[in-house]
Amino acid sequence: MYLSKEDLWDVLIHVGFNKNVHLFVSYDGKSNEYIWNKIHQDGHTVDTHIYDNTLSDVIKHRQYSIKTNHLKNSALTKYESYLI
Repeated sequence: MYLSKEDLWDVLIHVGFNKNVHLFVSYDGKSNEYIWNKIHQDGHTVDTHIYDNTLSDVIKHRQYSIKTNHLKNSALTKYESYLI
């Protein structure tokens, strides 16, 4: 599921997150590496990228020296797998 930046902030605030950080949201920029080039060109750094897909979220990030953290509970349930 991909949420907008505003929706993600609403969720973060709801659970008590109150750090001053910049949130980059891209539902289509990872696969073509647009978002990583944009972040790098704008002089930003990414502390940690939380991922669920090893190919698009780990292997490509190594060239940008971005630390990753695997979100292990993102797999489809048995019912979700059946629907697909």
